Amino acid sequence: MLSAFAVPVLVAAAATSAAEPGAHLSLHDAVGMALQHAFSARIAEYKETSADAKVAEARVAFLPDLSADYSENRYDDSLRGIARAAGVSSSGRETEADLNAQYTLISSTRRLNLKAAQLARESQQGQTESAKRQVIRDTARAYLQVVQADALLHLAEQDVARRQRHREEAEALVKAGKRAEYEVIRADADLAAAEAQRVDAKNAARTARSTLAQTVGAALPLDFVAESPAPPVDPRTEKKSQVAPELIRDSLNRRADVKAAEDDAESARVGVERQRRAYLPTVSLFARYTKYPNPGPTDFVDSQFMYGGQITIRFSDMLTNAWRERDARAQARLQAVVADQTRVAVSLDVERAMLEVDRAVEVKASVEKSLAAAQRNYETAAERYRLGVASQTEQIDAEVTLVSAEADAAKADVGLRTALWNLRYEMGESLDVL
Repeated sequence: MLSAFAVPVLVAAAATSAAEPGAHLSLHDAVGMALQHAFSARIAEYKETSADAKVAEARVAFLPDLSADYSENRYDDSLRGIARAAGVSSSGRETEADLNAQYTLISSTRRLNLKAAQLARESQQGQTESAKRQVIRDTARAYLQVVQADALLHLAEQDVARRQRHREEAEALVKAGKRAEYEVIRADADLAAAEAQRVDAKNAARTARSTLAQTVGAALPLDFVAESPAPPVDPRTEKKSQVAPELIRDSLNRRADVKAAEDDAESARVGVERQRRAYLPTVSLFARYTKYPNPGPTDFVDSQFMYGGQITIRFSDMLTNAWRERDARAQARLQAVVADQTRVAVSLDVERAMLEVDRAVEVKASVEKSLAAAQRNYETAAERYRLGVASQTEQIDAEVTLVSAEADAAKADVGLRTALWNLRYEMGESLDVL
């Protein structure tokens, strides 16, 4: 299938622009730099780390609470004397240890808190994957714009060389008395216009490189050489038996952002259930062990162990919890609408991307035919001009048509590649650039 989207020889040669030689930068290297430096990918990774920490925090709530107290009292000689005078024995130092343990046996919201944290983590993981895919898609687009700019620059340089040869031929024919003087003047004007277009193309190539550097999020030299990447495969070719609705349905199942929106909706629904259960009491078990130092003759024990249960009812929260539940219901409905909106938007984007690829294929085929016709027309006009049976205007018109067709062919090739990258992104297919 790759042969159907093979790069024309003209565009393949244009990938190695005649600009100043510099370091080579492949699409794979550009994507690697973008995933490392792009702000959106880095922000998503940090948010995912925060979501993992919140899951661990919710799991810690299942563990018992332990606390230990240790105290030591010291008496100086004067205090010991007072104690002896009062008939109380004192060793000058007393220690006391206290160990407490409490475990929440029944909590109406503890498991829901863990489930909500897990759903938030899954949602953030989907958002991280979606952010990385967007970075890859945007980097591929910017890189292909560099390839297109290099191709147009190469064509502009070819046009300058062609018009330079045409001027030399016109000057030779004028000297031989076979052409009028104005043809040299016309050739000079065409050469100046071609040189101006070359300057514009060179500036456009530098601008495209700056845009790629901004997309990648790292500094790039303006003279790096871009390599023409292999065009991506149309994902529909492997699923010819499926119709458009089935392809859209499969795309919805693969898209990470759709899964993230569904997880957010489920997390909001869990939030409503959590507010409902907040009305219920909390039951806890506790145990306490206390060690008493230096028991006296009248003391019966030197240590004490206590255990029991505790029920907590938060009457003060019950008044505000009604409004919290109302807010949670509104958030749940909002997230459900957002999930539906995400599915609808993705469906439209997939359908639009399919149409863009179909259009790009048709445009590329049409432009290739126009390029072949323009090439034949230019060769015929140039031969007729050399034989003296065609005017200079006819040759210039044919040359302008050829240059325009070559530029359209380069743009059509890059447009098809960009459309295929976008379709693979919208359908949730792999964006591996290895």
